[in-house]
Amino acid sequence: MFDDEEFQYAVDVKEGRVRTTTNQKLVLTDSRIIAVKKALVGLDSEDYSLGEVASVKFESGLRTAKITLQGSGIDDEYPVSKSMGRKFVNLAREQMQK
Repeated sequence: MFDDEEFQYAVDVKEGRVRTTTNQKLVLTDSRIIAVKKALVGLDSEDYSLGEVASVKFESGLRTAKITLQGSGIDDEYPVSKSMGRKFVNLAREQMQK
């Protein structure tokens, strides 16, 4: 994180259908959304400035939930737990309106 950046919330991203693992996190700060994933050696990350994100959407079904990020060159989906995903999206929308 940058020195002038404040952590807001993080959510585990689920991978797999039968045995879910959480090798990835979505991290919300006051200025970015950061996707952090464990790599073979170290971590890989991709970050999105909140100004680049046009839409943060939460969808949930009977057993699954996902966060969708859309914007300038962004169209990514992240499977998450229902309760944590909804909170992440609500907080992200609040940050985007500031």
